Amino acid sequence: MIVDGHAHVGNLFGINSDNKKFVETMDTYGIDKSCVSSAEAFYYSVEGNDLVANLMKEYPERIIGFCVPNPYKDPVKEIRRCIENGFKGIKLHPWLYECPLSSSYYIPIFKEAEENNMPILFHSGGSLSMPDFKYATPDMIFYVAESFPELNFIVGHMGLERWKEFIEKAIPFKNIYLDITMSMPYWDRINMAVDAVGAEHVTFGTDMTLIEPAISLGLIENSNITEEEKKLILGGNILRLLDMKEDN
Repeated sequence: MIVDGHAHVGNLFGINSDNKKFVETMDTYGIDKSCVSSAEAFYYSVEGNDLVANLMKEYPERIIGFCVPNPYKDPVKEIRRCIENGFKGIKLHPWLYECPLSSSYYIPIFKEAEENNMPILFHSGGSLSMPDFKYATPDMIFYVAESFPELNFIVGHMGLERWKEFIEKAIPFKNIYLDITMSMPYWDRINMAVDAVGAEHVTFGTDMTLIEPAISLGLIENSNITEEEKKLILGGNILRLLDMKEDN
């Protein structure tokens, strides 16, 4: 089973996708389920999360909702509302909020996620010259992971240009998972991540519909890891984090 752990619906950086097109793209690439957050939710949490809730109702066997709470606007209330609608995870984008991951504004979110066993996927990385980098630096990420050892964190994009640093620093942490979503598609990146942290701590994602799923699928297919390790990355790991089975 292939489960996309990092996908979006709605208008993201000028690229838009309706529900039908989203699922058609999943079918084209053989993706069975997708963990979906709304692009609009980064700006308008309630309305954006409702878009995902509607997609979940339309395709209940295919879509896994990831709630996007605004750290400045009663995030716990929104998370609880999302849980009532069947959401399983949380997505954060510190750069778009202009709220560093180390900010105390996230503490209520982390506590609520921990209490409900919801993994947190967040945008990470960038180069030192990019505006997104300063909102989720490696030091911030590993500080938060150390502060909440029972909460599972998925490092979206594996740190972009600083992916090697993220791989090396993630080794001691049992609650950090590295998301392969496009970012820096170097051919040896999957092999290096699996060698360092183990296949059990690497998750598959595509960033569709912003990015074609072929990129992430190709990285896995052309890696030197075993078939069993590919199965874990392509779906086994994210299903375990979400406490789901293949037939859920």
